Amino acid sequence: MLSTYDLHVFTTVAEEGSFSRSATRLHLAQPSISDKVARLERQLGTALFVRNNRGVQLTGAGRRLLPYAQRCIGLCEDAIRAVRANDAELAYRVLMHSSFAPTIMPFLIDVLTEFPLELSNNDAHSEHVVEAVADGAADIGFTIAVPHPHNVRLEPFYSDPVVCVAHSDHPLAEATELAVDDLIGHELAVNVWGDGADRFVEMLRSAPIAATSLRPVSPAETAAALARHRRHIAVCTRSTVSLDLAEGRLVELPVGDLPVWVVRVFLVVPDENPCNEPTEAVRKAVAAVNSSEGAQLY
Repeated sequence: MLSTYDLHVFTTVAEEGSFSRSATRLHLAQPSISDKVARLERQLGTALFVRNNRGVQLTGAGRRLLPYAQRCIGLCEDAIRAVRANDAELAYRVLMHSSFAPTIMPFLIDVLTEFPLELSNNDAHSEHVVEAVADGAADIGFTIAVPHPHNVRLEPFYSDPVVCVAHSDHPLAEATELAVDDLIGHELAVNVWGDGADRFVEMLRSAPIAATSLRPVSPAETAAALARHRRHIAVCTRSTVSLDLAEGRLVELPVGDLPVWVVRVFLVVPDENPCNEPTEAVRKAVAAVNSSEGAQLY
């Protein structure tokens, strides 16, 4: 059985890239750090780090172990919080990509207002979201469509169309009709995410657009920020810029041959029937949004 503390030491060394810095951070002697890593390597039958002049780096096996070690440590921390929690204020853990959080968190707060919960949200990529809900490390999650374990369900939530926007002072802001070719010569910040994104980037590169003018970025808010403050053209989900469009800071560009694509968002829940009361309330609210015309949340 692997020791969770040995895994904690392993993740610390991976983060610090140094046995000596890890010893300082964990208030341990360096030989103790080395012993714990060596014990883990013996148990797994493989080296986890290679040493070089700058410290240590993960081996291929170490890179494969790291996300599992982080999940194990996270589960232990969640267990401690759950045991110590006041029964009148239960922890409710939500995972989603940071691009979704500004849209989904206000929705969740409204849905769960009647429940005495300590609602928390953490950032994770979709693959990790479904794994965490499957493991019980999160109560629910929000994700794009991804393969998922048999003990979770993905329930459709809303569709977020991708739009092309620019600052209201941008040279193209008042155009009534544009094509992708018209974007050439301007700086573009593209959140390359969702069906159609790759096709759009191919169109730009075949135009061709200078590599220095095309900036693939993540999360979507980064593209929006570049449009607001650096006069880039941004290609991102509508929910990311809905307030900017409503208040006139950004305008949607009428790019007629822009590939049509959306980011489809799903609720991830345990495959239980029924789920606990807060989760059932979220499922009901999500289903109501999905059944409405357009299935848009913002």
